[in-house]
Amino acid sequence: MAQLSAITLFDLPTELLLQITKSLDYPSRLALSQTNLFFRSMVTVEQPTTSEQMGYFSCSRCLKLRFRGAFADKQVKAKRGKGHIESDRRFCLDCGVKKGIYQPGQNIVINGYTRFVCALCRQMCGSGLYCALCGGCQRCLERRRTKLNSQLGTSTRSNNVERNCPRCSTPYTHLEASEPECDDTKLISMLQNLPWSLKMTGFQENFGMMASPEWYEEDIAHGNF
Repeated sequence: MAQLSAITLFDLPTELLLQITKSLDYPSRLALSQTNLFFRSMVTVEQPTTSEQMGYFSCSRCLKLRFRGAFADKQVKAKRGKGHIESDRRFCLDCGVKKGIYQPGQNIVINGYTRFVCALCRQMCGSGLYCALCGGCQRCLERRRTKLNSQLGTSTRSNNVERNCPRCSTPYTHLEASEPECDDTKLISMLQNLPWSLKMTGFQENFGMMASPEWYEEDIAHGNF
């Protein structure tokens, strides 16, 4: 018995393809139109008009449309704002860290709040103390201090020493008050008492991505939308 060949999008009737593309959200429709000439000519991508569409920015490195919170302030304003001369050079936070564009210890402003890339754990930190010279976060440096004290057999430290970096003795720098952390438990509790449409909006604002209607099938079944 002959095996059936795999069916691709190109094997589907044009009418069905059009129905599929109409159901896609703005980023998905734009990404599909950029795959080849066929979809470029078939998929209509209008200029963003709604607040949901206009809240996305493109990254020139990963070639994705991402929400505003995925970019540093400098990447979405001035010359790198939408439609400006350097908008094609905009890059997101993930690409900036992974590709080494953001250097360890560098301060980055996101939504008006200062973050920095730790030189030791390479994580984006947003609160606490850090060493401006070494570029390390307080957690990594205090772990190093504890290890050093253990090796030296000392357990007591003066307040003056605790305020200094254990690597270079430079006084710690205090990062300005950071954006409140997202409490998943409180968020879930809040979403349970909201209509379906507001739940999807709240999910996007907190997590930087659009929620899928299937995630709220129970609400749809009970008419909570």
